[in-house]
Amino acid sequence: MTNPKLYFEEYVSINEIQQYFLHYPCSDGEVMLIIHGGPGQSEASFAYYVEPNPPVYTTVYYDQRGAGKTIQKKPY
Repeated sequence: MTNPKLYFEEYVSINEIQQYFLHYPCSDGEVMLIIHGGPGQSEASFAYYVEPNPPVYTTVYYDQRGAGKTIQKKPY
């Protein structure tokens, strides 16, 4: 039997830009949104280092515009 996937990824359109979110769900109902301070490395890359197993709250990592898997500008 394989282990269930502990996370899911999605792109959300914000101001016509497809922005990346990485979710580590937990059933307790509390959510922590992780946002980094500036363009550069993906915030989601930190999930592999800090995410507890099993999670104690739902954690959402957000790659803001110009960082990680989020594109930098609106498509023309």
